[in-house]
Amino acid sequence: MPVFIFPPSGGGSPILSFLVGLATLAILIGLVIFFLPLIAGIVIAVILLIAAVYCWGWLKRKFGWESEEEKAFRQVMEKAEAMARSQYHGDSARSGTVYEREEISISSSPRPGDRRRVMKDVEDIEETPVNPKDSSKS
Repeated sequence: MPVFIFPPSGGGSPILSFLVGLATLAILIGLVIFFLPLIAGIVIAVILLIAAVYCWGWLKRKFGWESEEEKAFRQVMEKAEAMARSQYHGDSARSGTVYEREEISISSSPRPGDRRRVMKDVEDIEETPVNPKDSSKS
């Protein structure tokens, strides 16, 4: 059974190799040009489908065709969004939200007689808990 090897090993015509490469390139370009309208059509169809869904939702809200569940959900989400915006803009002190500020002071030089604690891991503080009487001195 004969075995065909391309490009031929040893001494094939360079012009033939160039022509085969050119033909391959032409076929690829032809396929891209042939399928380009199909790909563009699919992209346009997806864009139109998304626009139709968005417009349908807008029409349902505009003319009141929503179900009661959708209306209640939309109102709850609008209220939550308004509360989040007010918290972001600094109205959190009046509304009693979770945004609080806590200041912690740390002294860098230990006082004489204080025991220095070294914490290498979170478990270290659990093994050597701080006595409440010691923490009230600072």
